[in-house]
Amino acid sequence: MAPAAPSTSERKATGEPVAEPDAASRPMSTEPPAALGETVANLRLEALVYSEMAPQRMVFINNRRYVEGQTIDGDVRVEKIIEEGVILSYQGRRFLLLVGQRSSPAAGAAGTER
Repeated sequence: MAPAAPSTSERKATGEPVAEPDAASRPMSTEPPAALGETVANLRLEALVYSEMAPQRMVFINNRRYVEGQTIDGDVRVEKIIEEGVILSYQGRRFLLLVGQRSSPAAGAAGTER
């Protein structure tokens, strides 16, 4: 009789790759949930440089420069810089931050009007 296949948690422990959900498949909002706390609520996108070439894209959030893949304060990931703003993720939740928008729920609702 063959041994049972290792569980997902056992695979993680042995270092074998485990499929993660695709970032693009996660829902995205322009209004970050209030439950995300102060880390996200105090983010402000001050400037954005967009280019068709990803290595040339950058954003300035709270007076600091970031590129795709970096994290803000070790918690919030800069997933993708797009022409309209920056897609951020925090604890598996994705949201869009627009230039000049503060990411608090009240500012998020007002910042999405065009």
